[in-house]
Amino acid sequence: MFIKGLETCHNHTSIQKRSKSKPSNYRLISLTCIASKLKEHIIVSNMIDYFDTHNILCPQQHGVRSKHSCETQLIGFTQEIADSLDQGQQTDVIVMDFSKAFDIVDHHKLVHKLTHMGVNPYITTWIKDFLHNRSQQVLVENKVSHRLPVLSGVPQGSVVGPSLFLAYINDLPGSVRSRVRLFADK
Repeated sequence: MFIKGLETCHNHTSIQKRSKSKPSNYRLISLTCIASKLKEHIIVSNMIDYFDTHNILCPQQHGVRSKHSCETQLIGFTQEIADSLDQGQQTDVIVMDFSKAFDIVDHHKLVHKLTHMGVNPYITTWIKDFLHNRSQQVLVENKVSHRLPVLSGVPQGSVVGPSLFLAYINDLPGSVRSRVRLFADK
């Protein structure tokens, strides 16, 4: 089941709450039972072990990975800038934040990518089943909306969601002719 929670908007100097009356200011959060979370931990552990053993995840991705963090990303980026300055080269930086990126993951493309990466077919089938036939509803002031199908996205609040998103965007650096750095956060 999905519920919605109010997001906050980060301003340069303070955190402001967005309007509660705008539905676009809310995002889906997945609530799964303990048994599901345990199963997801097993799936994620096996998937990440496979990715690490076969060097599948692009090295530019520093989010939600062991021994990678915002700090390791920042250190590498700072070093690249310093090297460019030392060599007298111009460096242009474009920073992009994909708002609600977890919500737009196409389930069929994700399963195709996992299969192409060589993820164990049992894990791929489990993920396909996990994403299939999901629904969402909203609870506001003790009133519940009708259930609606969830046709895309990886479940935020789930254990497996961030790893699925990494797999989904893993081929992005190969599609861009510039140096790319990625950081997906939960």
